[in-house]
Amino acid sequence: MRKTIFETKRLIATTLQECDIELLWRGCFSDWEVMKLLLGRTFTFEEAKEYIERTFSKGQLMDFTVVFEKGSSELIGYAGMFPYLYEHREKEYEFGYILKQKAWGRGYATELSLGQIKKLQESFSDVSIVATAHPKNIVSKRVLEKVGMELVDASVELENRGLRDIYRLP
Repeated sequence: MRKTIFETKRLIATTLQECDIELLWRGCFSDWEVMKLLLGRTFTFEEAKEYIERTFSKGQLMDFTVVFEKGSSELIGYAGMFPYLYEHREKEYEFGYILKQKAWGRGYATELSLGQIKKLQESFSDVSIVATAHPKNIVSKRVLEKVGMELVDASVELENRGLRDIYRLP
């Protein structure tokens, strides 16, 4: 049964169901334009399935969730919230999202970012919130700035993620 993790005005983030895996692969993991600045490569279906089954939410807040448009119930991507492990600071959490191309340019990235920030602030007291973006991902960097985040470190090499600019909510 699908469990809601958080909602915004137009979007709902839920736990993964088996039927979501192929939709995530088709919309995100197999699309070069979506994946090029995230991991620098696309995934085969088998790779995506293994990654999704290993990393997506089993009902916890701190995990990847699938994101649906409320009006159409269409899967538009995925989002995640995690302890920020790169600097090993207490009470520091990272959020992020990946949207399929069809969902680009609709304000969903901003809406998801604000929804994740709100959920983290409601769930943890005195929390520090960070997000990362590839230095060449101008659109994502603009979204982070739009939601009030500030650049704190540029072009940092993160293990298994490559170069990232680091943003923090002041």
